[in-house]
Amino acid sequence: GVDYILPPDPDGIVLSPKAPLAITADDKTIVLGESIPAPTATISGFISGETLTTSDVEGMAECTTNADPNVAGEYPIVCTIGSLASETYEFESFVAGTLHVQYRWDGFLSPLNNEGHQDTNVFKAGSTVPIKFELKNSVGKIVQVATDPPWMIPQQLGPISEPIDSANLANPQKSGETFKKTGKQYLYNWKTDGYAPGYWYRISVKLDDGNIYYVTVGLR
Repeated sequence: GVDYILPPDPDGIVLSPKAPLAITADDKTIVLGESIPAPTATISGFISGETLTTSDVEGMAECTTNADPNVAGEYPIVCTIGSLASETYEFESFVAGTLHVQYRWDGFLSPLNNEGHQDTNVFKAGSTVPIKFELKNSVGKIVQVATDPPWMIPQQLGPISEPIDSANLANPQKSGETFKKTGKQYLYNWKTDGYAPGYWYRISVKLDDGNIYYVTVGLR
């Protein structure tokens, strides 16, 4: 439990302290170009089995964000006390949330199959595999990023003779190379020389909206 020091009021009556509540801004996600949703918050820390509905808390926190819905990225959502009031609780801590503005992602393009079907995503070791994708806004219009997306180091998985198992795989690391813009697409020609045949590989791209997308490719 929490120990409170109860100061007397001017009339000598001991006052009960107010219990502290935490106000946490709710995370939100939109696709590039969509309207920013109204920020909301979750209040926690109620005592004696109370909830927001059964407590004497009135009013609402005031939450705002400086997000640009037309620029991908992660933006803070910040809340202040707003019109919140209570005789029982005090509003002690405010935790920021995040608004994610992300691209519409329709998957990697042919010749890759994003479902990872074993018969279509296996290529000859030593060949060059074109890894391509497009980025779009909420209405399907092709958009471009300010900096070419990084090519991540392919991650070797298990043998292609076995089911794909990518459990507990660490996040991929940047290779120092990038997907280059070619027309409306981004392209990286993966030269598979030096990669062991007979294995699955996870191919990934990390976009500037914070998302990592991947597809599994086998080399025979």
